[in-house]
Amino acid sequence: MRAGGHVVLGSRFSSPDLTGWPTGTAKPYPGGQYTGLTTKTYTFRADGNGNIGSTPALTISWTSDGSTWTPLNVGNGYNPLSTLLLADGLTIAFTTGYIAQGETFTFQAVLPIDTFSYTVNRTPYMAPMIVVSYNDPEGNHKFVSDVEIAQIQEDLTGYLGQMRYGFQMDIMGETPVTAGANTAYLVINNPSDQTISEGQLFVEFAKPDGTVVKEYVLSGQTLQPGPNVATLNWDTGDFNPAYDPAEDYHILVFAADRQGTIFENTVKKLAQVGQDQLPLAVLPDSTWDFGTAQQGTLLRRTVAVANVGYHDLMTFVEASLGLSLSLSQQGTRYLPGGDLTFYDLTLQTLELPVGAYQSTVEIRTNDPINPTRTITIQGEMP
Repeated sequence: MRAGGHVVLGSRFSSPDLTGWPTGTAKPYPGGQYTGLTTKTYTFRADGNGNIGSTPALTISWTSDGSTWTPLNVGNGYNPLSTLLLADGLTIAFTTGYIAQGETFTFQAVLPIDTFSYTVNRTPYMAPMIVVSYNDPEGNHKFVSDVEIAQIQEDLTGYLGQMRYGFQMDIMGETPVTAGANTAYLVINNPSDQTISEGQLFVEFAKPDGTVVKEYVLSGQTLQPGPNVATLNWDTGDFNPAYDPAEDYHILVFAADRQGTIFENTVKKLAQVGQDQLPLAVLPDSTWDFGTAQQGTLLRRTVAVANVGYHDLMTFVEASLGLSLSLSQQGTRYLPGGDLTFYDLTLQTLELPVGAYQSTVEIRTNDPINPTRTITIQGEMP
């Protein structure tokens, strides 16, 4: 979306069915934004004979349940084509014209075509993530939302920052593809703060005409927030039909949850795997031993993460945080080649009990060679 652009997400309502409105010349125009939770049919009934906007005490009643009727004043004092509020965010307007007592018309309000629901079978439970994918002239874009709201508001400014930019996936290799055994790295970025347990990765090798010559399934994947690296060991000897080095194969990867719902995919020419430059992370030491510290001492350690490769490096830092340990920044950062970033670890010892202390900070990257580093923080409170 470019600056100033708009996206309209909303419900729909049908054109009025005027079959039961044979002599009425006043035309109804429904409007508004339907906020109901189920599809409803709205029925309207002329309560008298007369002309819209001029006949005294002229009303049209409506119902959405077939039993409770609510009158609308459309007689003297009503300005034709002005909106009258119904319910669930809907309105109705009428043109000038005649209505006949007892005649009816209907229209239906329906939910958006992308409406979905889920059922909580047990507690505690993990709320589902919503992956929104759209295309524009610049290509495909995705973002992920784990925001639970009762209904969409007109102004979404309040949710600014709660939308998480989308899943990303890449296929990397250290060396070019050769006949025989090979190793590829599947890099998946999980932009949410929820771990996807028992995920599945479907990897297909295909010919240009779409013929799949081999599929591998990596099940039981734990996709933690931030970048994740899965190793795929594959062999051209498994191809059927047999591997042809002159063929222009493609490799396709589909990421799915435990139930097999695909939420991301990518494709790459097989000949390109291993030709790209990789990110190369320089990670801090795995231990911060602060020795002995008196209670009340404020301890601080700055650690650096650098990218000495060519491909952008994704870093995600997560700490077992509490009231005592704080981290200057968390979440995913992107480092171009030759860049570095710093993280400040602060330990407030005032509330720590006497004795040994230990905590951890985990750094995850999209560097297939250095995908993780756990920093252990340890020391003693005398």
